[in-house]
Amino acid sequence: MFFCPRCKETKPLNENTRQKQNKRLCTICTKRRNDDENFFPHIVRHARYRTKHRNEMNREHEFDIDVKYIKELWDRQDGKCSISGVAMQLKTTCD
Repeated sequence: MFFCPRCKETKPLNENTRQKQNKRLCTICTKRRNDDENFFPHIVRHARYRTKHRNEMNREHEFDIDVKYIKELWDRQDGKCSISGVAMQLKTTCD
């Protein structure tokens, strides 16, 4: 059994995305996090966290990206990388 921090439920270990008893999300919450509505805020939060961490290591990075900008960029590029043209995926985990 493991506890999913997102839905606050105790679930069987086979519903854990990493099959370990740690702070990973259950499969339902992982799928929910990867939908359009939740994906962009997740990306912005993670980027803000990384910038803060880098700044703690005496680097002066400025963070001025918001969810609206990321959505506009995604729409303008039609969900493709602006350099390679490869279609990007709304996905936060690796398979």
